[in-house]
Amino acid sequence: MPDLLARDLLGVASPLRAPAWLAIINSGEIMHNVIKWILAVAFMLATGSALAQQTFAKTRISGAGPFNTNTNVTYRLQGSCNNLVSGCGTLRIEDAFPAEMVMANCPVSAFFNSITCTAGSNTLVLVRNSYAGGDSFSLDVNLRIIPDITVAVTDVVNRAVAGINGFVCPPPPQNAVIGGPRPPLPADTADCSYAEAAPVSVNAPTPKYTVRKQRQDPATSLAVAAGEAVTYRVQICSTSATGNMPLTSATLVDTLPNVPGLTAASVENSGGGIVAAGPPVTSTIAPVAIVPVTATSTGVNEMPTLSLNTTPNATVS
Repeated sequence: MPDLLARDLLGVASPLRAPAWLAIINSGEIMHNVIKWILAVAFMLATGSALAQQTFAKTRISGAGPFNTNTNVTYRLQGSCNNLVSGCGTLRIEDAFPAEMVMANCPVSAFFNSITCTAGSNTLVLVRNSYAGGDSFSLDVNLRIIPDITVAVTDVVNRAVAGINGFVCPPPPQNAVIGGPRPPLPADTADCSYAEAAPVSVNAPTPKYTVRKQRQDPATSLAVAAGEAVTYRVQICSTSATGNMPLTSATLVDTLPNVPGLTAASVENSGGGIVAAGPPVTSTIAPVAIVPVTATSTGVNEMPTLSLNTTPNATVS
């Protein structure tokens, strides 16, 4: 095979030289290193696909607090399927509620095929039947701090777990009692990804109630005849639905007018209050009716009706 020749500027023929980059490519050592690099990258991609097929996170959207009881805290669930070859199968997300929180309202999303949720409960399960490679979602969830809390609480943490490829992952552990210790978050697996949002704190509630007493019968526009029974209604009402102290063993003390001949009051259970066994406690100087009641921190709580009986020449207002 004849040699390749080229002529220089002086017209003298000389052998044709190959470019420098071609010599580098033809180097056996360089090619060997290139092949090793390609294989290493392929191995890392394959390993990453097996151990990180999905991305899942839970973020607190609301501030850190402290929040009043019976108020809402908003969280955001976000995730994506990173397996572009075979996808992530069925996606199942389960929220894990701390003892201090319940669902405020149920989310709505076209991304998920089913949402199992009951407002006021600690149940939220989201399912997507086909979680394809490249799919992603973002969903806001509102939780409510329960009104039963009676002391200040810190480190309230909301958690969730996302299972792919049809796995039903164990829910992340939570504190069993209000203010209890938070168990550690489990490590991720190939099919289960755990996430928790930043903690919030809760204010200690304070009693926010008002007591109202009204004459029911006879009407206030009518005069009371001597010896006629007079019926009053006593109500205890919550003045705020948030940050209110729940009442579990309250006592109503109703001081009766010190009118000569006024008999002891009789108590009728009119709903909303629990009357203790036996008649009201009274004294001869200043008759007093003492009635234990049970009330909650929201809504209107009606106390038992107190019926007061007068004697001749007595007047009651």
